Amino acid sequence: MKHGLLLWDHVYGGPASDQGRKVVERNNGNLVLVGNTNEGNSSDAIFDLFVLETDPEGNPE
Repeated sequence: MKHGLLLWDHVYGGPASDQGRKVVERNNGNLVLVGNTNEGNSSDAIFDLFVLETDPEGNPE
């Protein structure tokens, strides 16, 4: 949000537990999201790392 206004939102990932942990804006306006996902067996405690870059509107690059 910027000044309390929602600029855009988008859902990434699948039906299991996906959690974004950090968002960084690059010089070109793109966003880099880093987080973890548990798309395998949701009962285990093993998570995979993901890195996703989007354009300023949230579309994956």
